[in-house]
Formats: sequence, C-alpha cells, structure tokens
Amino acid sequence: MIERARGQPIEIVARLFFLAALSGCATETLFEDKPIVWRVDDDRSIAEPKERHYNRYTHYGDVFFGRAVDRALSLPYAKPPRDINALDEVPDSTWFENRIGRYDLTPADVARGPGGDPPMLPLTIVKGKADGSNPGFVVVDAKKRRYLIKLDPVAQPEMQTSNSAIASRLFWALGYHVPSEHVVGFSRADLKIDPKATYDDKLDEDLPLTWKYVDHALSLSAGPTGDVYRATASMMLSGKPKGGFPDKGVREDDPNDIIPHESRRSLRGLQVFCAWLDHTDMNPQNTMDMYVEEDGRKFLRHHLLDFGETLGAHALDHPWVSYAYLVDGEYFFGSLFSFGLWKRPWEGEPGRPFQSVGLYFPTFDPTTWKEAKPYYPFAERTRADEYWAAKIVMRLSRAHIEAAVGTAKMSDAAATGYLVETLLARQRSIGRAYLNTVTSVDWFEVTRERLCMVDLSVHYALARGGVAEKMVDGHVVERAQITKDGRACFDGPGDEPYMRYQLRVVRDQEELPGIEVHVHGGREPRIQGVVRDF
Repeated sequence: MIERARGQPIEIVARLFFLAALSGCATETLFEDKPIVWRVDDDRSIAEPKERHYNRYTHYGDVFFGRAVDRALSLPYAKPPRDINALDEVPDSTWFENRIGRYDLTPADVARGPGGDPPMLPLTIVKGKADGSNPGFVVVDAKKRRYLIKLDPVAQPEMQTSNSAIASRLFWALGYHVPSEHVVGFSRADLKIDPKATYDDKLDEDLPLTWKYVDHALSLSAGPTGDVYRATASMMLSGKPKGGFPDKGVREDDPNDIIPHESRRSLRGLQVFCAWLDHTDMNPQNTMDMYVEEDGRKFLRHHLLDFGETLGAHALDHPWVSYAYLVDGEYFFGSLFSFGLWKRPWEGEPGRPFQSVGLYFPTFDPTTWKEAKPYYPFAERTRADEYWAAKIVMRLSRAHIEAAVGTAKMSDAAATGYLVETLLARQRSIGRAYLNTVTSVDWFEVTRERLCMVDLSVHYALARGGVAEKMVDGHVVERAQITKDGRACFDGPGDEPYMRYQLRVVRDQEELPGIEVHVHGGREPRIQGVVRDF
C-alpha cells in the first residue's frame, strides 16, 4: 500500500471548493497557487461520542413524508459538493480513501480487500446474532479474534455469503471503509459455546445461549454440504461502535464532521456504485461509525456494512426494488388509475439465473435505478458527482472483477462466470450513462508547449472519435482531433502565469457540456484546478 502523509485541515478543501464553485461566470473562477489537497485532516482527537441508535419508524416517517414534502415545496437547485479538492476529486479522509480511482491496484489487491485473515478453527460462540434476515452468531476464533458469522438462508444457498465477499471487496476498491469478509466452512464439531454466551430475542435480553439456540440457527440456514456449513466470517471492525451515520446533516458530537452528509460527493456518488452492485438496501442502519485510536489520536471512522442483499438478492423478496421506492407515488398512482392493468417494469422479469444468484441482470438503466428507501445524499447528486463515480467504476478491469468474484468460492463455475459478465455489462452501462453524456476529458498532462488529456469515453471504447474544442467567449479558437486511444492536445500555456482552458467535446454533431481546466505556465507548468459545472 502507498503511504500517505498527514493531511491539510478540513477547511482548506472547503475553501478550494468554493473557489471552484464560482463557475457561473468563467472570469470569476480562480484557484490559489498551492499544492493540491489529497488528504484532509478530519482525524483529530475528539471526546468519545455517544452511540447513535437507529429508529426505523422515525426514519421512515422522515424519509417518506417529511423530506418528500420539503422537496416538493423547494425550488430545484443542484448544490455543488463540499468535499472536493481543486482537481474536482475527493481527497482521502475518514469517509473515503482513493484506491482504484487514483492508484493502480492489482487483482491480488482487490481479492485481499481491506485485509484481515479468515478465522482459525475452532470457533467459540460468545453472542447470538441480534438482527438481520439470515442466521448467525458472534464468535471468537482460535487466535482470539472476533467475527460475525452469517449463514445463507434456506432458499438462497451460497447467495448472501457470495454477495458479501464480492461486494465488500468492490466497495473497498472503489474507496470505502468496509469490514473484512471471508467465505468459510465449519462443522458443528468446530463450534464451542462460551459459558457466558447470551442472545437477545424480541422480549428479553442476555438470555443464556445453549446448543438448542445454535442448532435452531443452523436449521434456518441453507444446510451443510456433508457436515460442513458455509458462512461469511465478517471480522469485527476495530474500535468502539457508535452507530450508523445520519444521511442528512452532521453528527453534532463529532467536531471533525463539518460537511453536511448530503453535500459529500463520496456519499452522493455512492448512488452510482450502489446501482452497479444493486445495493438497494443503502440506509443509515447499514453504516457504522467506529471510535478508533491511531497514533495517540481518537476519532470516528465511517464504514459501509452488510452487503449480503446486493447483486439482486434483495429483489427475491421485494421484486420492486431497484425500480421503485418502498413508498413511490409514481407507481402507486399509475397502478391505481389504470385499475391494475398497467404493467409495472418489474413484472414479467425473468427468474433468477442460478440458484446462487439473485435477480441481477446485465441489462439495466443506471439513470432510473432506485434504492429501496430514499437515501438523502443520492437525491442531491449532480452530473459531476455521477461522472466522478462512473470514471472510478470504469477503472476496474476484467481481472479485478474476476478476482473479487473468485473470493465467493461458488460451487457452480457457470454462476461465477455469469456474475463476472453481468458486472462488466453493468459497468459499461454506467460508463455510457455518465461519461458519454458530458465532456469526459481527464488525466491531464501539461508542459509549456502542450496541454494533453484523454477522452475517457473513447479510451474505454464507449464512443468513437470526436473533436475537442477550446473556447474563448463562446467562440472556438482551437480544435484537437481525438485519437483512437482517446488522446487530444492543445497548445500549452507557455510563460503565462495563469491560463484558463474552456473545453468541450463535439461528437456525432452533439456539443457536450464542457469543463474548465486552469493551468499555471512558466518554468514549472502544472494543473491548478478543474471545474465540471455540468
């Protein structure tokens, strides 16, 4: 892994962002001549926060009624994100860490994911699993490491265990903090019960955990192959759990948390990643803030959790997910006024392609995909947020995806191949939706003589040809033909101390929404900033 230096104060990123946000008039956009911020200092020591508890009913009421009314009465206004640097990128933080988006990961890196080893047998059960749809328990392995063991439900053999292994590694590669998840096998003989082990039910807490409880949990699973049960072993996150982070506003008890969560590109752009992996159950309950200690500092690190129902598994019991919200006026009134004759898009969908694969299909429209319950940052996303996420998704190669899927250890090679091909097909749908519709030039290189870039749509073979144009006061002053590999170059800044390039791509006679690139010329030419005001 690449070592990263300690970062700049959080306020620097916000300040650089606001300079970039003045792009309504090109003459107003200026960037300071300072190093690009690639890490923010949001890991300063704080007092230990209280644990936040998720209340489903309060959250549902707010999401489906309170916020819905507020949004209906508000004027639509796309607010720029506040966690970006001068290059329109998200720096490393306690929320997000640049991985495949900025660095070259190997397939082995992706397969390793967040690191951590699978548990060593035997497993000592110390607590019953408190919630969730699949059976399991908390264990300590032979090396005294703590894991959450989750088994596949009866009707979904290999599915949720596979999904957890695959999605956790892909979300890690995309840049998020996630638990270490491993597919493991154990027999009943490999289990022990700690004398102090307890479980909770709907009425009581800390009930003694017995073999009757364990056998009942095992009976709810897809069952053993021979005498070996298949499960996901999720290594417990380091630190003290402080509950999931809210999807709106900030944590009042975290002084490092100064950017409203709906204004974070790392949470807005997450919508594109969730659409790719069909993570329809994205909500505050499936996140976790951990109070950790590093180098004498104590702070909160923010994680995504619980990926068992990704990749179409959630749709098995809820066929409307990815098409509609749990409460969705569009489909409710359409069905009501057509007296049930209107065929909704999920009706007539083919069945699951394999017993171990959910309703996860290669053909989909990323622009209409919906999470099950509206997640507030998703509603605030801009086209620039979508572009940022899409270009990260496109960085993953077939080898990366094969490595992630391989960690699922599926018994059916055809199912493994299906998931790889479906992920690749949906990846290209993401690229066509969010790269092809804007000026997707990136990967800038500047010398005194040339400013060069790569058109990502052409580079990833999502589009062909086109011309890049440099504009001044609305007039084209220079054109550059885009090569087969996507490269295009313009005259460089020379000795100009500060030069603004207004660029757009024209393809198939369509003028795509443009960008600005701000360049410092002279002896040490460099990119000062990028503005994508799509």
